[in-house]
Amino acid sequence: MVDYEKINRIYRKLFYYFDNKIEVHINSIYGFRNGIILDLSEKKGTIVIRDMKGCCTPILLEDIHEENIAEYRRKE
Repeated sequence: MVDYEKINRIYRKLFYYFDNKIEVHINSIYGFRNGIILDLSEKKGTIVIRDMKGCCTPILLEDIHEENIAEYRRKE
């Protein structure tokens, strides 16, 4: 069963990073990703993120752990 309220909350959080072109750290059921959001679709419920290695990964918003969305902070 799809939790549309959860997807909406995740979308709103990710939209901030997408709109401001801020690198983001997300954790999903497939592991974590750090990078820039290339595409974010509320209608499709998807995100495409380009990670630090240059790989583009599509992820369903429902697979993202809502509590693990944050600005990516590079280690000095």
